[in-house]
Amino acid sequence: MKATAFLLAALLSAPVLEALDRQASGGPGDPPAARLTAAFRDQIGGGSGTPSPMGAKNSMLEHDSDGDGRPDYALHYDASGQLALEELDYNLDGRMDDFRHFRAGVPVREEIDSDFDGRVDIWVSILNGSLIGGYERDTNGDGKPDVVQSYGR
Repeated sequence: MKATAFLLAALLSAPVLEALDRQASGGPGDPPAARLTAAFRDQIGGGSGTPSPMGAKNSMLEHDSDGDGRPDYALHYDASGQLALEELDYNLDGRMDDFRHFRAGVPVREEIDSDFDGRVDIWVSILNGSLIGGYERDTNGDGKPDVVQSYGR
């Protein structure tokens, strides 16, 4: 996951990264481990803070790191108990900003609301669980990608 965050950092503009870094201890797709309680880190990954690829079937785990009553980190497990979705609220406004989608417990896509307006504006394809296959970005706010970059497949 760190490799994905590093490569994603290379793709995003400096203002976006600064906004994410102000609110998070890791990069996009990494849980804000410094803000997770020890009990929740144990629950999701044996104390590491890294999400477990397996959980209870059709379950969701949530964490509220700032105690405002709204979750800012969530894991969703599918009908087979495999990790399907990881959500993070980097600016702690009560709306999730980063959505990492999994297939068979492996990351395949990440969607990011980089300007925190409630709408996803960056879509990243993830290959082999950690390589960026390409990304799309909406720079004019119309909900459609106007920047597309592919790194081969």
